[in-house]
Amino acid sequence: MSQFSFELVLSYDDSSRMLSATLNPGFDAPTLTGKGITQLLRNSDYRHYYVYESEISELLEQADTLIEKGQKIYEEYSNRLKKLSETKPDADPEDETATADQLDTETEPAESDEQNTPDDQTNSPEKVISAERILALLGEQKICFQIAECRDAEINLEVSEDGLQAHLSIIRAYGGNPATEVSISAALKKHNIVYGIDPEAFTKALASDTCSNLLIAAGTAPTKGKDSRFEALVSEQISTAPKVDDSGKVNYHDINEFVVVEPGEPLMRRIAPGQGKAGTDVFGKVIPAIPGDILPFSGDTVGSTLSEKDPDLLVASAKGHPLIKARGVSVENILVVNNVGLSTGNIDFDGSVCVNEDVADGVNIKATGDVTVKGVVGKATINAGGSIVILQGLLGGSKALQENTDEPYGAFLNTKGSVYAHFVTRAKIRAAKKIVIAEYSSHSDLKAKEQILIGQEGGKGNLFGGQAQAFKLVAAKVIGSTGGTPTQIEVGGDGDNIVKLRKIIQEKRQHSEQVQELNEALHKIKLLAQSAGMTSQMKDKVEQLKARLESHQNQLNTLLKKEEVVKKILVKSKKSRVIANQQIYNNTTVTILGVSKKITEETTGGSFRFDARQVILEK
Repeated sequence: MSQFSFELVLSYDDSSRMLSATLNPGFDAPTLTGKGITQLLRNSDYRHYYVYESEISELLEQADTLIEKGQKIYEEYSNRLKKLSETKPDADPEDETATADQLDTETEPAESDEQNTPDDQTNSPEKVISAERILALLGEQKICFQIAECRDAEINLEVSEDGLQAHLSIIRAYGGNPATEVSISAALKKHNIVYGIDPEAFTKALASDTCSNLLIAAGTAPTKGKDSRFEALVSEQISTAPKVDDSGKVNYHDINEFVVVEPGEPLMRRIAPGQGKAGTDVFGKVIPAIPGDILPFSGDTVGSTLSEKDPDLLVASAKGHPLIKARGVSVENILVVNNVGLSTGNIDFDGSVCVNEDVADGVNIKATGDVTVKGVVGKATINAGGSIVILQGLLGGSKALQENTDEPYGAFLNTKGSVYAHFVTRAKIRAAKKIVIAEYSSHSDLKAKEQILIGQEGGKGNLFGGQAQAFKLVAAKVIGSTGGTPTQIEVGGDGDNIVKLRKIIQEKRQHSEQVQELNEALHKIKLLAQSAGMTSQMKDKVEQLKARLESHQNQLNTLLKKEEVVKKILVKSKKSRVIANQQIYNNTTVTILGVSKKITEETTGGSFRFDARQVILEK
């Protein structure tokens, strides 16, 4: 007996660009399968089309259902045909329609009896009941599914909200036209993207048949103008450099006077902020420039005020010594004395101090502002809230033998600003900013948070004996002396920062492991509670685990902050330098991040830096 089936016929519609599969009813056609349909598409001109897998699945499902039902109808009519042939042997076998109509009007036949089937039957079931008629009896006329589509490459452009970037995505073609330079250009034109198009992006996009989120055009962002800047119109200190006359003779006594301003005198001008630079988006539209911010004068100044005629001008409101700040100038009280010694006693003054001559041994000067000494400072102690300027020099010497102290230096300078001196010998200096010495520093203990500069702003610039420490830079023209005087220089952070970092990393690893273990324990309890319920003991255990978890997490956060601080110190330390412009003598030791390099033979100048866990001297 034949098998009711369907033959798959493919047809393509140019207008819709859809590929359709029509099920034509018949008998004994090959079995329809998804693999077979896929192979059919591969072997045809439609192999590159976009295939609708869901439509193919639905087609196969409907075909199986109809084949099963159609086969039952076919078998039923076959049995009826046999019965009719037995009862009406004179029927015209060529009249298929009449015979089929007769079959439709026959009463329900009895079960077929194979022994009663004549061997010479001339009417085959396929001639009497056609596959099309079976399909019609199933209530179907034409079974057609759209199973594939011919698609051109899809070009998508996405522009950022600020209009400064356009990204290209290409979905490959399925049997249709691929993306080309022309089609991409047309898409850009359609979206009005005309500025900042990258030609190389075309090459990248077309290198393969697809791309995703490729930057194809970039605008120019507007540039913000510089914020207001502030220009000081006065100097806060006298020059540290001596005057030289026409004959070349150096005069250390003929110097500028200590700066004093009068009420109404201009102190600082606020320069208008920059207008910035306009930008252009990918549509070619101009993006207005962003002007800089108008910054106000500082509010923590005293003795100064805004000019009534010019809001950008700061003027003095009292007589005094100017102290320049980032965005303002304070005018402080001034104490002017000729000498400081045993006759005057110690000085403790709220403001700035100017000493016209010398500071003798054994006295203390304390000021909230600057301290300027036009002469020489002996074994004295000076503490300043501003800067310390010594126009002649500092003769510290040694502590008196009768003093019960381990401090070997007779002079001590401590300032929140910078120290400027012509020369320094046997002194201890601590500066929050810079130490600047013109001629030399001999057997002293110098420490500045930023820089130590010797001879860089005029002078011989010798550094020998004692120690010098700064974070960023120690620079001198000559380091050490011909006699091999021990000279120690250190820049950058302390060497224990590397050890600290290793310890922090180890502690982080330990706490991370604890956090992971505690999370796993909490997860196991959660799973157990879902299956068996949460008991009071389990609740207590959860609370304990959460408390421990929070503790470890807090410690991890603390360690992360410490790690960030230490890493910044290490990174900055690698930029620290020790520079000798001309000469380096033996017995000079340079230390960076706890690693030292000792010079054992006289050599020409160079720059010391930290690299690969060692100190290197570059010529």
